[in-house]
Amino acid sequence: MTAPPPDIRSDLVALLPRLRRFALTLTRNGPDADDLVQATCTRALERAHQWAPETNLAAWTYTMARNLWISDRRRASTRMGAGQVDAAEAGLMAPHGPADALRGSQLMDQIMALPEGFATTLLLVSVEGHSYAEAAAVLDIPIGTVMSRMAGARKKLRAALTQEEAGL
Repeated sequence: MTAPPPDIRSDLVALLPRLRRFALTLTRNGPDADDLVQATCTRALERAHQWAPETNLAAWTYTMARNLWISDRRRASTRMGAGQVDAAEAGLMAPHGPADALRGSQLMDQIMALPEGFATTLLLVSVEGHSYAEAAAVLDIPIGTVMSRMAGARKKLRAALTQEEAGL
């Protein structure tokens, strides 16, 4: 293994919170997300010589995390059981007060309740600020699917928020 360039380590550390959020949308629970982040960072450091510094490190690591997750999911398809952790217990957000903590927990619950693929797409585009084209590349799906998932995710979240405000 070739030693990674010194700057990739600090860039990777700065990327950790975003990478964990992304991993959480894939795995749907904190411990598995942490394992995925660790595996992704290990692989990124092992393959740092393959990364071109002028390219987007986040997109490179997200793609790596997604591929690792798919591989792990295939291996685990014959196993049963893996307990789930509620999004509220996953410690995803750093609230500024009790109201923010409650609202953040409720919003994360709603995001995690979205159909498979919607939460990940929503995170990449709306939270991480990736373009539709970048999200499509990371997820290895057509850009039209990204657009469709974003529209569906927004519609479902809007409906959930409307129901919540109405007290349903």
